[in-house]
Order: sequence, then structure tokens, then C-alpha cells
Amino acid sequence: MKLDVMVYGFGSAFVALDGSETSEKDVDLLIVHPSTHAASCQFAIACKRRLAACIANAHITMLSAREEQHFQFIRTARAVHLGSIRTDHITDDLRTIRAAVPILGKF
Repeated sequence: MKLDVMVYGFGSAFVALDGSETSEKDVDLLIVHPSTHAASCQFAIACKRRLAACIANAHITMLSAREEQHFQFIRTARAVHLGSIRTDHITDDLRTIRAAVPILGKF
């Protein structure tokens, strides 16, 4: 079964309110998984672990697509789409997402 999740970045590492660069070292990420079925949740949890292992100081939130739609988190937090993680391309997808995190290039 092929599964995928969407990964978004939000918070000060991505957009400072006044447009200036931030000196904070934490990275806020959101994982949106398609459903609340066990396989979808388990894959999202596995992705959270892998992201935490490759992005230092990552604070990772997970929501199902239905939860995100209800709370409108992406719009409210002005989250930036960083990419997807797919079961058949996990390593490459993690590398792409890590490269898209702006704060990692500052240190």
C-alpha cells in the first residue's frame, strides 16, 4: 500500500512577522496525513520520527486532512508547503524537505 503525507513549515523559522531573519533555532513542522485509518496514522508517526532524527530542534505537529480542514491550521499559521513523504521514496523525500528548511542553512 502506498501512503503519503504532506509536510509544512510554519513559525519564526519560515516567516518573521516584520520580514527580518530570525535567530531562533527551533523548526515548527506540520505533517498532514490523509485519514485516521491505522495505516495512515502509523505512517505519519514513522515520518515524524524520521523528520525529528534529521532536523535538529524540530517541533512536529500531526493532523489528519479532516482535522486540518476543520481547524484551517495551514491558512491560519501561514504554513509553507515543504513537500511530501511517500512510502516508496522516503529517503529522497526527507532530503528534499530538509533542504527546504531555511533555518538549517543559517548555522
